[in-house]
Amino acid sequence: MNDYVEDESTGTWFKAGCKSAFKNPVLKWGCKQMGEAFDEDLALRFRATVVIHSYLGDATGTGVVGGESGIKPTDMKMFIQLDDFALIDENGWAVKPGSQLSGMPITTRLYIPKGCTTSDGEKKKDISTWQSSSYDIFKLQANIASSSVRTCALHPEVVFYTDSGLQWLRLPLFSQNVIDVRSEWVGVAREGDGVPVGWKRWMPHFRCDKLAFGATNSQVEDRAGGCINTRSKPVFFMSTESGARHPEVAQHIKDSLNPATNKRTNPPKREGQLEVPNPPIKDVLGTKLPKSIPGNWAAPAGSDAGKPLHRTTSADDNKANRLVFSRRSFTEPGTGKVGRMTRRPTIASTTIGKNTSPLRSAGRT
Repeated sequence: MNDYVEDESTGTWFKAGCKSAFKNPVLKWGCKQMGEAFDEDLALRFRATVVIHSYLGDATGTGVVGGESGIKPTDMKMFIQLDDFALIDENGWAVKPGSQLSGMPITTRLYIPKGCTTSDGEKKKDISTWQSSSYDIFKLQANIASSSVRTCALHPEVVFYTDSGLQWLRLPLFSQNVIDVRSEWVGVAREGDGVPVGWKRWMPHFRCDKLAFGATNSQVEDRAGGCINTRSKPVFFMSTESGARHPEVAQHIKDSLNPATNKRTNPPKREGQLEVPNPPIKDVLGTKLPKSIPGNWAAPAGSDAGKPLHRTTSADDNKANRLVFSRRSFTEPGTGKVGRMTRRPTIASTTIGKNTSPLRSAGRT
């Protein structure tokens, strides 16, 4: 945070120093912290971290998993933390660390334009207090009917006031992605920048409902109500392209999910084979079969390969899969040494490579 003043003769803007007649409250305070009025660019630096925490409802729909007292399934908490304070010069060097700063009140607050409410007002602390108590908590409520859905837009802010108590500056504590009329991302709005008419700034939002998760599945325990971050997608991207991290892992997964290539992955699947030799025979027999491994995003919907990868609930399948590798002796190729596998493969409790042959051996990915 710095201040800029206009050169009336040229119309250009430049940073205001301590000797400038136009001092904003932060610059005025910062110059006093230095103990002398020297004509140098000063700025207040700090780091803001915002965490929004939602809950999973229990089977009753009135409490949450974990049983936190006074929390309902459609409640949320927001944590706003401010730290890493310093006065810095024009080169970004700290000229006075945060541990030596005091006398500047900084306020955090939560503006909610729609969808939810909060009973927590502004949280005002001196900059010295922020050093020892770096975060504040805001509790949010989404009061909705059992069958409806509500989206809450959230706007966490830091606010600075003048000595007379007037609001001088409010800073949004999130990247304000600018969306055009076609809902395409065009940039990030910054303080002081003009936003063209018709463009919108994105802000964090959560969608809340009281629907029962698992209500149609007898094997899933009911959980009624909750709020989710609709922009948070549990997707992990991997690539086989040059320059990507661990492309060989991505290539192996790609080969395993493709029936045209996964018959060459180990252990092999062979029709009617009741036991896997030690070590497994790779290419001698020439009777390898393709495997149907679920979890392939590119496979047609409804096909075995297109079904979601999930944990199996069958104790028989778990036992059969584990017996393929667990506690079995093996011969190290080329050495004749005999050993025993004692660790259960992590793939054992999933249906990722379960064969349809009597062996039901796991096809590793």
